[in-house]
Amino acid sequence: MENKNKELIKKLRDNAELAWSAYGYYDFFTEPFYHMYLLDDNKQAHYIKDIADIMNISYCDVYVADLIFPNREGIKVGTLKGDMTPTQAQRFFEKYDLLDYYPKFDYKHNKQKQGFHACLFQNRESKQYTLAIRGSYDNRDYVKADALNLLIKEQVPRAYYEDMLRFYNQCKAKYPAIIESKSLNIVGHSLGSALAQMLTL
Repeated sequence: MENKNKELIKKLRDNAELAWSAYGYYDFFTEPFYHMYLLDDNKQAHYIKDIADIMNISYCDVYVADLIFPNREGIKVGTLKGDMTPTQAQRFFEKYDLLDYYPKFDYKHNKQKQGFHACLFQNRESKQYTLAIRGSYDNRDYVKADALNLLIKEQVPRAYYEDMLRFYNQCKAKYPAIIESKSLNIVGHSLGSALAQMLTL
């Protein structure tokens, strides 16, 4: 019984970390963003060397700049919001591979897109896939998804639901093994947990 309880606690912890990691701005690290840099307080640029840096609390509130433009200080395109300890972030990405994420960076407006966010991770050892869905995180989430749709209209934010289905189908096309029995774990936090439950219906 004690072993079962320990295993359950470990599973809950792992799922919590996976849902937590869905908040990462991974488009600042993955290709083709070879020109994305962190700007410190002295406006010195540092290359984003490791995907774990995205969730590392040491870089929380640090600006990310696109230095491919002529402006020497770069164009600020976002801010990191990771809040894992450095060791925790490193261990997480030693355990899981990030296979895909949604949405991708908005090249047209040189900024991150708001709205639905999710990631597809794979456990390196067990090979199990996890679709992790982020909860409310920015003004659009709080106003449009939470206040307007969930509280006032008492309905699911349709755009988020459709984006979730779109991302799931993209993942299914790239990684068809996720539709096999017990191969896909689905987690979410806050708004993400509601969307995760809907996806399982």
